[in-house]
Amino acid sequence: MGLPIELSKNEQIELLRDFVKREFVSRGMVADFSLHLDNPDNPHAHILLTTRDLTADGSAQEPRLESDLRAFEWRRAGRK
Repeated sequence: MGLPIELSKNEQIELLRDFVKREFVSRGMVADFSLHLDNPDNPHAHILLTTRDLTADGSAQEPRLESDLRAFEWRRAGRK
């Protein structure tokens, strides 16, 4: 996911966290991201998502059938 170069590092992190919480965590997904700032002209992040729901005891259920669709919904949200 590309991040605006006009923002500071802290602002980019805040923007990324807000986006991940709103688009994935709020839907019950576990998300992890890695921020890449090695090229000042190309700040971006990689977001990893779960494809299985977790039960209350922490074990994994069967894969979600709609997980692929959910994983791509963020693209539309990010372009608004």
